[in-house]
Formats: sequence, structure tokens, C-alpha cells
Amino acid sequence: MNNKKGFTLVEIIAVIVILIVVTLMAVPAILKMVKQNKKVSSESKTAIILKQAKQYARDHEEFLYNSSTKYIRHICNSITVHDLYAAGYLKELGSDGVDDSGHVIDPDTKEILDDKNIIVYIYSNDPYDSNDKYIGTYVSLFDTPNWCNSQQVVYEFNYTGEEQTFEPPVSGYYLLQVWGAQGGYQTNPRAGGRGGYAEGVVHLDKEETAYVYVGGSGNSGGTEGGFNGGGKGVGYKGGGGGTDVRVEGNTLYHRIIVAGGGGSSSRTDTDGWVISWPAYRGGAGGGLNGVAGGTGVGGTQTAPGCNDNGCGGFGYGGAAVESCGGVDGSGGGGWYGGSTGIHWLLCWEDGGAGGGSGFAYDGTNEVPEGYAVQNHVLTKTLLLSGISPDIPTHDDRRKMTGNLGDGFARITLVAPETD
Repeated sequence: MNNKKGFTLVEIIAVIVILIVVTLMAVPAILKMVKQNKKVSSESKTAIILKQAKQYARDHEEFLYNSSTKYIRHICNSITVHDLYAAGYLKELGSDGVDDSGHVIDPDTKEILDDKNIIVYIYSNDPYDSNDKYIGTYVSLFDTPNWCNSQQVVYEFNYTGEEQTFEPPVSGYYLLQVWGAQGGYQTNPRAGGRGGYAEGVVHLDKEETAYVYVGGSGNSGGTEGGFNGGGKGVGYKGGGGGTDVRVEGNTLYHRIIVAGGGGSSSRTDTDGWVISWPAYRGGAGGGLNGVAGGTGVGGTQTAPGCNDNGCGGFGYGGAAVESCGGVDGSGGGGWYGGSTGIHWLLCWEDGGAGGGSGFAYDGTNEVPEGYAVQNHVLTKTLLLSGISPDIPTHDDRRKMTGNLGDGFARITLVAPETD
């Protein structure tokens, strides 16, 4: 005898409720997956557009040289998505990237991209006739037409003796350029160590505050030393201050880029005894390492300059010492400061001080305990000492050997983030 028993109404309702609950739980996940796939598709299409814009720049030298924003090492120009498509560079988009009317579209939002401008910012330390000229290319989509040639803004920061702030008008990649200050001298301008130079590109969010400290020369600071780390003098002018930019906070441990200041000369800064004539001069501010003065020691990437007369420190140069009837030079500020000078052979043969080191945070640097920057890494970095003949002038159109006088800073938006 078969004893079959069917489902009761309660059991059927329970199964239906369970199915509904499972469905309600699954639908958001499915929708999220679909949305994510669309986003990936959109991002991949954007990547194709930007990649082909780079290729267009490689194939059309006149595109670069028609730009009105042209400097020694970087050229900026823009082209619309429509013009790039018309030139045959967007075939990789396929049918889902172009609608029936031939408009380039965003696969996710279906927005027409034709009128968006692709900013092509070529940035390299090499001349434009070299094979490496496109290594530093930045590209991005932006709504504003002709951005490079009409709306690119350069922000300049002169020495003020106090902190200055910068709030980016848009999110994007910014080129930071900093020049360290010259060390003090008494009567001979050649005697004060020249400031170094540093540059790098970093991403900054809109209205994120960056703090800019422009170093003061030893002559501006007098016996107190140049603003932002120049070593103090004794009756004579001190070392040159470093110039730096800080993010995520406002301490020495928040610096992402630093140009070293030069060391000051000794009390006697004119050519004298043949045996000691170089000793009075201050050392130039750093690249990787500050340049030694006549008898001072430059700061390095990991330690301040030191000698028997005294040491610099993290961010500041060594203070001058009066001894043996003379006064030696004061160290330059920087990532690590330079040492004071020390007497040469005889008591009256005072010595110049060392320059401070430069710094650019690329995420691989050895940094001291307590370094606080986590989310801002520089690319395309360059560090030059104050004896380098390749330091750009403040308008970035020529070159010079070291920075004279007070420091300087310059911030340029090289690629705004896609709107």
C-alpha cells in the first residue's frame, strides 16, 4: 500500500518565502556585479582613448610644437575625442564605443564624449630629439576646451618668511618645483653656497591643503639664519634655508619634496691666503647630498653633516661657532642640514659651512622614524645640487647654476582629473 503524503499549504508558503528572501538577497549583488562590469568597461574604453592620444602625439610632432605652453622639458596640448576619432585612432573602441551617428560614447553612461578634450602633457628631462622624449607623458580627459593653451595656471611662491598654503582648484597631477636659498656671505656673493633644486609630480585632491615653505637666504635672515632651517650665525650672516612642500600635515615629517639651502661663508669671505682661499666658501645645497663647504660637511639622505665644530639636524643647518679668534660658516637647511664650518690650518683661516640635502619622496626612500606621509608619492623626480648648471630658472625657460638669493617654489597643474 502506497502511503504518499503531499506538501502542506504551510510548507509550500514557507518554501516560497525562502525563495523570495534568497532572491531579494541575490538581486543587489547581481546589480552590483552588472554595474561593476559596466564601470570596468567604461574605464577600459577611457584607457584606450588616452593610450591612442599618446600615439597621436608620437605620430604628429607638429601637434606638440604648435602648443603655446612650451618649456625646456615639457609641452602641453589638447585634442578633442572627436578629432582623435576622425583621425582614425579609436578603432579599438569597437561598436559599443561608437553610436549609430558616429559619436564616441561612454559605454556606461551613454554620454557623448566628442567634445571632451584629451590633455597630452609630455614631460621628460631629455631633449625632444631623443628617443626617450615620451617617457613622462600624462594624459587625461577634461571638459574645458583648449585647457592647455588658455587655462593652464602656474602658482608661484616667493620668499615671505612664513608658511604659505596651496589648495588645488581641481583634483589632478601637479608638478612641484622648489629652489633652495643661498647661504649668507659678508661682501663676496661668490662665497655664499647656492641653493639646490628638486622637482616631482604628485596627485593632489581638490581643496586638499599643501603647505609651502620658501627658504630665506642667509643674507635675508642675518645672524638668525635663513628662514626654514638656515643655521644661525655669530655676528655674521647664517646659512640658507631649504624650500619644501608638505602634505597630510604640517611638520618636518610631512615634507614630500625639499631643495637644500646653501651653507654660509666664514667671517672672511674674500680670496686670501693661497693655501686656504677655497676654505671660506659655503657649500651649495643638495641634490641627494649637500655639497661640502670649504671645511663644512653637507647633509645626506640619511644624516646631517657633522664635524668637530658641530652638526646640522633634520631640517636645519648647524649653527656657527666662534673660536680661535674667528667665526666659521653656518650650515644650510634641507632634508638634513649641513654642518658648520671649521678652521682650516691657522686660527685666522675661518671655514665655510656645508649645504643641506634635497629630497623627493618616491615611496622607496629611507625615511626617519616618525615620517608621516602615506598617500602622496612623487613620480618623475629630479634632484640637482647648487653646483649643477642644469637647474631651471624660476620661469622654467632657461638654465642656471644654482639658485642665488632667496628660495622659490612653483606648482603647475599638468593633468587635471577626469570630470
